Amino acid sequence: MTAVITKMAVTSSLGENEDEIHERIMKFNSGISTIDYFDTDEFMSSIAGNLNHETWEKVRKIAIDENVDNSSALTIYTVNKLLKNTRFNYQNVGLSLGTCNGGIQSMSDYFDDIDAGQSGKDNLKNYPLYKQMFDLSNYFGFEGPRFSFNSACAASSAAIAYASQMIESGKAKTVIAGGSDPMSKWVYAGFNALKTFNTQNATPYGNDYGLNLGEAATFFIIKDKEEALRDGDDILCEILGYGFSNDAHHPTAPDAEGNGISFAIREAIKSSGLESDQIFYINSHGTGTKANDVAELKGIEQVFGKNVPLISSLKGYMGHNLGAAASTELALTLIGLKNNVLYCNFPFQDYREETRNKKIFREHIDLSNQKTRDIIFINNNAAFGGHNSAVIFKTNLDNKYNTENSYKAIDEKSVYINYISESTTNELKNVNERIKLNPEKPLKEFDKLLYQRRMNQLSQVSIIAGISVFKDQTIPTRNGLIFGTPLGSMNATTKYSDSIRKDGFGKASGIYFPDLVVNSTSGRISRALNLKGYSASISSGGNEDFKSMEIAFEALKSNRADVILSGSGIESNSVTEKILGHPVKTDVVMIEMVNEFKPDTSILKVNEVRSYQVNATTRKIVKKTVDNATKQDKTKVLLIAPNKINNFISSKNVDFILEDGTGVQGIKALLDSIAKKWDRVLILELSINNELTVLDVNSLKNY
Repeated sequence: MTAVITKMAVTSSLGENEDEIHERIMKFNSGISTIDYFDTDEFMSSIAGNLNHETWEKVRKIAIDENVDNSSALTIYTVNKLLKNTRFNYQNVGLSLGTCNGGIQSMSDYFDDIDAGQSGKDNLKNYPLYKQMFDLSNYFGFEGPRFSFNSACAASSAAIAYASQMIESGKAKTVIAGGSDPMSKWVYAGFNALKTFNTQNATPYGNDYGLNLGEAATFFIIKDKEEALRDGDDILCEILGYGFSNDAHHPTAPDAEGNGISFAIREAIKSSGLESDQIFYINSHGTGTKANDVAELKGIEQVFGKNVPLISSLKGYMGHNLGAAASTELALTLIGLKNNVLYCNFPFQDYREETRNKKIFREHIDLSNQKTRDIIFINNNAAFGGHNSAVIFKTNLDNKYNTENSYKAIDEKSVYINYISESTTNELKNVNERIKLNPEKPLKEFDKLLYQRRMNQLSQVSIIAGISVFKDQTIPTRNGLIFGTPLGSMNATTKYSDSIRKDGFGKASGIYFPDLVVNSTSGRISRALNLKGYSASISSGGNEDFKSMEIAFEALKSNRADVILSGSGIESNSVTEKILGHPVKTDVVMIEMVNEFKPDTSILKVNEVRSYQVNATTRKIVKKTVDNATKQDKTKVLLIAPNKINNFISSKNVDFILEDGTGVQGIKALLDSIAKKWDRVLILELSINNELTVLDVNSLKNY
């Protein structure tokens, strides 16, 4: 199967109508304007890519009426536009969403409530990033598989890429994918603390440094190409391939040589089956900051040498939309191509010396007489936490598409588990041993070379669990990390909040701000263990361990990596306990997954990892699977659920574990089951949000 984009909807500072957006860009009329909805006197800049007041009032009405965060409301508003005049069964629609700071306004409102002597409970429940995914499902009745990526500024790129994977693997026939991030004073204060702003309209690759923030939501309908053609859908582009990577370098700054960016682009080209000289254009991340633009250009030049494709960054027109950056920039490129135009950078006076490359074009390019009617281009994005994502698309300027597959077929590989570990602040546990830890600073005593001052508990314990899994190994170059966490480091979040509440927004902590983004833990693990390949960070609301395994499973099966560290974790914090409603300890689980059997180390073969929303159809599928499993000798079936659901699985041969929302219980149960010498283990993890993830493994080695 080949995934295609058939429709898009944009809500941005440039407007919402495609004709309006095209006209404004052609006239170099940006959406950057003065912020008038919060006080900016304490900041070095007062401008951003702001939604107009009329649109914002409509978004706020949804937030109030539905009792959801602004991010969910902006997503609902945009997807509602996307679905106009569409005809398909919402029950079969999957979701793949990206956000950087979705829910952050609710957290800010919660602390305002606390300072006013109120409970803040209503605001707190809307904070978690994954809530956006559930709010969207509930509003429209979508019942397909759901994924929520929090890979900061590369989040919506990861969401679009994985949506194509969902189509190609047959897990969904239709997927809504994209990203959403409304403006937040908390986030604006953080970037101000890092001193990254431009006080004028940003000009990526130009000699005037600095970025403008922006707010936006952009979503796409993604389908199988054959089905889209059969249904008579317009096709905007094909998704040919993608690549993920991590710089493993710094929490906020890119690898100065662009190595992570080049890795992601090479993997994207490899997965597409193309040659580098077939790439016509790169829609670059290009934030306008001194570090990003130079590093990104170096990464591109590593791949293409002297044959660099045309390059432009579109952030000068609407600001940096964070988790919605990739999706919105893709939409702008597609709007331009529909009009036979490649949009150039927002005008700048002169190139920087380090980016003086004429392939970074400064005038719009008319493609009306372009002989090659297939335009193959890359959407490239980078992020805090070191995450990089490159996705390759093909648009035919004459809107001519056929049923031939446009991607390189890959033989599926088997997937195995070599090692499993669990770590708290007190103890490290794996198949063979238990090691006591110093609960105050566990990593500093365990491996002082990897410990960093002020490193939060979640990062420390995650690194310890990762070290345990990769102990005494030479890690292959094509490695990766998929890490899930419901909330990230809430200790860092509360410390960042405290800095604002104590000293004001103008003195927001630049130390704790980088850990406000949930993917920061994933970045710190990657840096500590030098994991530079296939990389993503997710939140899902209580089943992060198996959802991470599912993404890793698909990546290994399709040969996007040779080894992936997959895991999840949660951090002890009073706010975390209020969200989940019970005491929480810092707890992390990790698994080494590979696609090559190793007799000395492989302990389990993974038959399947798959998530479902629970409905009548999925109940039948799961019931049949469980019934067959319970009839087999030496097979263990476990159900992790919020309460005993007798009408879900009635078999007496199923053991029950109470689900607690931490997102680590599935892998903990798997680790505990290994010592019991079962031939097969089937674990069903049911979240409080009516989502079920099923893990099916066979034992290869007894202990």
